Amino acid sequence: LGVMSKATARLTLDKLVKRAQDTLDSYDESWETIQQHQNNGIADRMDERKKGNGKRQTRVQVHSGRMDRLEEALKKEVRKMNTLKDELTQWVQVNGKSDVSRRETTELLIKQLVDTTHSFHKQFREGKFKKYSKEGLEMASQPTILDSTSEWVAQCLRQLRELSEKVEAEATAAKSR
Repeated sequence: LGVMSKATARLTLDKLVKRAQDTLDSYDESWETIQQHQNNGIADRMDERKKGNGKRQTRVQVHSGRMDRLEEALKKEVRKMNTLKDELTQWVQVNGKSDVSRRETTELLIKQLVDTTHSFHKQFREGKFKKYSKEGLEMASQPTILDSTSEWVAQCLRQLRELSEKVEAEATAAKSR
């Protein structure tokens, strides 16, 4: 940014702040979209599991491709935030001494950008595992709620069949008497 007049410095800061706020808004929208798609993806997979195995694999793959595009858009916003953070930091270093009130608000915005990028990286590390990594394989081998539910349903069906057979046998025995 270099040395510039006070008016030019303020205009530059206003543009940077506007871009930073727009980027944060765009990031929030992308994050909400990803959360909605993850929730819908869980529902889609449950629906497909109920219907049968025919289309289940294709549906999950489509969902996965859409999620990859959304995650890339989110990463793009994080890269923009890092660039804006650097530009704002540079503005504070060059012009912050002469414009104390703007320096404080700019530093708060920088902190917000840093916090957002840190939370993104934390969420990304926690939620993203490669399919064949140790963590991914361990997660895949652990039973899920759907697995335990289907086991319970299968057990109930077995008990009902046994009960039905017992009642039929008693009914047959009662008729023959």
